[in-house]
Amino acid sequence: MVDLFHYFILHQEYKKFAPKGVRPKEDPRAWFKFAGNAVLSKIHDRNRRWSWGYFKERRDDRIRYIELFKKKKKQTEPLSPDEAKELEKLEWKLDYEDMRFWRSLARNQLKKENIGVKKQPPKQKQGWVAWAWGSKPQESEEDPDTTMTEEQRKELYDAIEYDEKTALAETVDLPKETVKMQIEASLNTGSFTLKRDPHKNTVEVLSLYFDAFKAKFLQRPESLFADISLGGLRVNDGTTPSSLFPQIVRVKDAPEKPKLLTNGDEDSEESTDPFFQFQIETNPLHDAGDLAVTAKLKPLEVIWNPHFLVGIVQFFKPPERHMESIGALMESAGATVEGLRQQTRAGLEFALEEHKTINAKSTTDHRT
Repeated sequence: MVDLFHYFILHQEYKKFAPKGVRPKEDPRAWFKFAGNAVLSKIHDRNRRWSWGYFKERRDDRIRYIELFKKKKKQTEPLSPDEAKELEKLEWKLDYEDMRFWRSLARNQLKKENIGVKKQPPKQKQGWVAWAWGSKPQESEEDPDTTMTEEQRKELYDAIEYDEKTALAETVDLPKETVKMQIEASLNTGSFTLKRDPHKNTVEVLSLYFDAFKAKFLQRPESLFADISLGGLRVNDGTTPSSLFPQIVRVKDAPEKPKLLTNGDEDSEESTDPFFQFQIETNPLHDAGDLAVTAKLKPLEVIWNPHFLVGIVQFFKPPERHMESIGALMESAGATVEGLRQQTRAGLEFALEEHKTINAKSTTDHRT
């Protein structure tokens, strides 16, 4: 039910801008204007949310709403007409996610306030005979053996491994978009080189360079999101002297020397179109599947050079005196691979039984 309501909110946001009574083919200008107004409203709302006035207004609304909601739930005294009207006005003003989150905060505070509060014992009724004789009802005395002190409560919680603060924190109902943990890593440029005869006549058999590597990980209350991207890739050939094509692998239509980004080039960094990008998200926020996968890859320009492949093979070819050791190592590796194959087969059988739906998106540029 909550997911359906969340889906309804996402589609209700721009409904006020949509043309009424016409289809896109009947009035394309109106629908184009609708798209522009929707984008502008999103930009204006985003800018307003980062203003100090909005922060102050949101803080005041949160404090007042929690105060009124707690007073309503306590039922010690009813809300005044003005307070009830103010609460109703706030509920019409606030978003569903905000009310859901703030109500959980209010319930958490109520639980903290009720800890240690002793309940009043019920009053005993006095009969007519007792009233005629002038006797008073006996007040039940509190048995000290049945009450629990703070030290005893602490010992009990330690014995059952119960953390009161953690339990109260878990009752807070966080919105789906809340980011509990965010990890980002980036590398401006990197390289990998194979060198032959490094102590004499050094020859770089292979030189691989990559640019703008980024990794991002987000943990939300109900989902995980990972994003990996690579800005550029180049492979240089060092096996063929005076070659007309020293760069045998490169991204198509990419510059020879990519621009190195600094910390201040945030706008340029965001506008850079990566060569490779892979995103995966479990329980996606805006999709109906259990897993969302998005992959993007630009075309590569590859120059065929058989001498380069021969040079790579010779680089990794071991000397003759080490062949026996390598043979034993390969036999051991083969046994390990066989064990992994059996485990993989069992894993595939389990995956077929417990399959899930995946939303996969792949983008590849086929320009020539």
